[in-house]
Amino acid sequence: MAKSSLRIEVCGEIDELNSHMGVVRTLASSCKNENVRESSEAVLPTIQNHLFDIGSFLACAPASAVAESMTLDSNAT
Repeated sequence: MAKSSLRIEVCGEIDELNSHMGVVRTLASSCKNENVRESSEAVLPTIQNHLFDIGSFLACAPASAVAESMTLDSNAT
């Protein structure tokens, strides 16, 4: 797979987004507002885990599986 492929680019973008999420978690954990601290710890780890899963899937799955999973599904949650 070429380094310039869209799949490689998306993997890098997801990795960078996950990195930024880590910064947000760090900043939120030191926030003086207790509601911000609690709500961010309730949701941000889940988002990061999903980003790790997506990155892993894109890095490891065969191209046909990636293309199939990218089909829009209006019933998806």
